[in-house]
Amino acid sequence: MLDLKTDDIQDAPDEWHLTIEHGKLALRQSDGNLFTFSFEDIRNRVENARWSAIAKACASVRRPKVLDALGGWGLDAIILSMAGCRVTVTEASPIVCAVAKNLAREANTPLAFTCGFVEDYLNTSGELFDVVYLDPIFPQHPKGARPSRRMQILHSLAKTDSDLRAVFEIAKKHALNRVVVKHRRNQPTLFGAPHWQITSKTVRFDIYRASA
Repeated sequence: MLDLKTDDIQDAPDEWHLTIEHGKLALRQSDGNLFTFSFEDIRNRVENARWSAIAKACASVRRPKVLDALGGWGLDAIILSMAGCRVTVTEASPIVCAVAKNLAREANTPLAFTCGFVEDYLNTSGELFDVVYLDPIFPQHPKGARPSRRMQILHSLAKTDSDLRAVFEIAKKHALNRVVVKHRRNQPTLFGAPHWQITSKTVRFDIYRASA
């Protein structure tokens, strides 16, 4: 269940808002611009989840308890769940969180969601995880390449109130084994030298031993 309330379409804001199109959850703007994101869009990405770089970075073979602290659309969380991890997702944007929940439902993936800032969640719950995974929004590509439409929309909806350094520090306190940070492959590290790295064709995972 997505636990969404409905309003009259005439009350819809000009910016992106949730709607139902042909029985499917979608995002729409007042000018008619439409965006849908379904499991069919990512099926190829998750077929080999167990052998993915992110699964290796998060030690999925141990079936760890993972917090995807900056969840976004939830794609990485779905991959980790399909690789055997027990995943909780936090996402600050209510709209993005709703789309991620719906995507997980379509994928039949057992994710636990908290729609809110990860700092608030961890400070309130005090919960510990084997792995805390951070996927900050990548900076603009140095060659000026435009990100995909899906990522452009995520950038426009993402709540950026969080201090990434503060998120990293609280992540270390709530991780029993490691903190994993996703970067573009050649992007400088955000939080100093990692203990080790796992690199794929386009992205890199910096891995820090936990201090919990």
